[in-house]
Amino acid sequence: MGVLKVGQRVNFRINGVAQNGDQLASRGTVKRIDGAANPITRQVSVIVEINSKDRPPVVGLYAEGVVETLTKPAVMISESSLRREGDKVFAWTLDGNKIVKRAIQLGDRDTRLGEWVVTSGLAAGDKVLRNNGSSLKDGQVFTLRADTAVKVGP
Repeated sequence: MGVLKVGQRVNFRINGVAQNGDQLASRGTVKRIDGAANPITRQVSVIVEINSKDRPPVVGLYAEGVVETLTKPAVMISESSLRREGDKVFAWTLDGNKIVKRAIQLGDRDTRLGEWVVTSGLAAGDKVLRNNGSSLKDGQVFTLRADTAVKVGP
């Protein structure tokens, strides 16, 4: 409770409301925090003001959210980009025209996004393969395919 303060940003999902097939995600700001936890549920009520453009189409629904108590820039990587070998973790990166297997160190996992904080081994801007295959080899040469326009319709 000590890190929760009025004015902090909140990211949340509204249960039962879908947008483009996904649960509606919104942002807001903490406006009020109850002074004590509910003695039965041990939960603390927090009132959040929803940003006007993110308002859901209905009212009276429950939401689950994460309050941003401490934020800092970090390099993040998805689980599908990781290659685990024993207790070591690697990522396949693109360096020039070669695929490079790079050892990385992981920090905390963002459970909301399912991504990991990379504490060493990668830098912002590094190109990482999202879905690595078992047939890749360190130093393997690759060529990126150029995007081509596709004509649709008559």
